[in-house]
Amino acid sequence: MKTLGRREIRRISAKPSGELLTQGALFNDALHQLLPTGQTTGMRKGIRRFSTHEEMNQHQDECMIKVMVHHARR
Repeated sequence: MKTLGRREIRRISAKPSGELLTQGALFNDALHQLLPTGQTTGMRKGIRRFSTHEEMNQHQDECMIKVMVHHARR
C-alpha cells in the first residue's frame, strides 16, 4: 500500500474550532463545483447493490457524465 500525503485525523470534540468549520465549508463548496449545476449527481433515489467497488464507481461516473452532457447541450 502506498501512502500519498499526510493528513491529520482530528477527533470529534465538544468544542469545534473555526478552522475546521472553514475547512468543511471549503470542502462542501468544492463538491458543489464538480458538476455544472452543483445541484445533482444524476443518480436516482434508491438502493443499489454492486458486486465490486469498480462497478459502483463506473455507475457513478456514468450518472455524472449524463448530467454533464445534458447541461452542456442546454
